[in-house]
Amino acid sequence: MSEMNLDKDKNHTIQEEVAAVPGHERRIRAAFDSGNFKLAATLTLEAYGPELMGFLAACHRRLTEAEEVFSLFTEDFWLGLSKFKWQCSMRTWVYTLARNADRRYRRGPHTRAGRHVSLKDAPEVLEAIEKVRTGTATFLQTGFRSEIQNLRAQLTLEQQELLILRLDRGLSWRDIALILQDGKEPEDATALKQHTQT
Repeated sequence: MSEMNLDKDKNHTIQEEVAAVPGHERRIRAAFDSGNFKLAATLTLEAYGPELMGFLAACHRRLTEAEEVFSLFTEDFWLGLSKFKWQCSMRTWVYTLARNADRRYRRGPHTRAGRHVSLKDAPEVLEAIEKVRTGTATFLQTGFRSEIQNLRAQLTLEQQELLILRLDRGLSWRDIALILQDGKEPEDATALKQHTQT
């Protein structure tokens, strides 16, 4: 997606944003609009789960930490899905949820007491979650750690997130600003772009 000037974005609609992205966003939206949240969740996790797990793994030194954050994310995602307002793309929203789960994990005790969410009535969602976990874990354990990752480890967490979201994931500056501001409409995405160039 190309960079966006937020002044021009005032007339920008989520329908335009969804139309500009691959077909999986449209399929997710169709399932969501029909009230089939299990299918919307499954499609979302299949489309974005591996890259979210990769994002979290890149932000943590140990895969077990990334897996724990991914668990927190999936709980937040499932609990919040029916309330999602489509003020951004699904991809942007799930990155926001993953980042928020990561912040909670880093701040608080590493227990999920009282946070367990049952998905027994949604086996297809559980299956998608398990595919993401096992597939990503296998990929990350096959010697994937490279010199680039060693260099990334020297960056601050915020710098790592920006690098991953912009270069690896190709998100627009507007989407990154939304993710970093917990889904609130950013005042100026160009300021974020300029901040990263200094």
